[in-house]
Amino acid sequence: MNIEIISSVLIVLGAANGAPILAARILDERFARPVDGGRLAADGSPWLGPSKTWRGIGSAYLLAMPIALYLGFSLFTAFSLAGLSMCGDLASSFIKRRRGMLSSSRAIGLDQVPEAGLPILFLWTKADITVMEGVVIVMLFIAAEVLLSKVLFYLHIRKRPY
Repeated sequence: MNIEIISSVLIVLGAANGAPILAARILDERFARPVDGGRLAADGSPWLGPSKTWRGIGSAYLLAMPIALYLGFSLFTAFSLAGLSMCGDLASSFIKRRRGMLSSSRAIGLDQVPEAGLPILFLWTKADITVMEGVVIVMLFIAAEVLLSKVLFYLHIRKRPY
């Protein structure tokens, strides 16, 4: 098991998923345009919700890509890891809205698996990681996100402790 690749991927995923939270904290409501434009689906619920913004996606790229490049990933892989993590985040929000869950509500597993899983599937296709390393990354990502959420809340960076 390659600890270096596991830690590198976790750092990049952490940066991609933490950047929108930091951007929201620093910029408050500035540039917070919802990805779904505030539109509602046929069921009357938002497509994604107000917390999924273009600012968040942009900030994920701005933070995660340079970190990924520094850690030795290619430009294509850096771009893909950040983008796929954000796609996973949007997909989990879409599913949560269809299930009637409010924006920013907690769903352990659903909140983390797509965000880490899509980048892992990409890395598997490139043969950069093994299946076991991918599973370890997803499990560690879930644990880290749950633990760091509480820390970020107590530091007044997150609005909720999850």
